Amino acid sequence: MLAILPLESSVTALELHRDSGLLAVTCDDLAIRLIDIETRRVVRELRGFKGRILDMVCLRTHTLRS
Repeated sequence: MLAILPLESSVTALELHRDSGLLAVTCDDLAIRLIDIETRRVVRELRGFKGRILDMVCLRTHTLRS
């Protein structure tokens, strides 16, 4: 099933962490949003980055590195 989730800013990259069911989305507004793929809701926003987010990696320890 496809779904549309409106976000505050344009998406620049996606990273899916299948084990946790989270989709990490980097956006033009220098934020990373974590989306629960089952509920289709933003569960966390990470802000405070000083520049464009170039990369991110989801680790098995459920941490996100950018």
